Amino acid sequence: MTFSRNNIAGILVAIIAILGGLYLYFLGGTVVAIAEHKDAQSEIRDMTSSLAELELEYYNISSSLSTGAVAVNGFEQPNNRYFVARSVDSAVALITE
Repeated sequence: MTFSRNNIAGILVAIIAILGGLYLYFLGGTVVAIAEHKDAQSEIRDMTSSLAELELEYYNISSSLSTGAVAVNGFEQPNNRYFVARSVDSAVALITE
């Protein structure tokens, strides 16, 4: 089978077009992945900051509680404290062989 110059040129143009399309596809995918990574990092940073603020608020509230303030709201010290006893058989142990 013989190929003419036009056939070879057409095949080369098609191959270059396919390779160029694949290059643009993967380049676009990489750009989108980088943008999503930046957005995810920003969201993680915002959530971490929000968590730190909530922890600080919790600490401030828990440290402001006193027996007098708790008694005003109707809470009282428990007189009878009950605890659950576990048998040794129900304990979890790591077995190494």
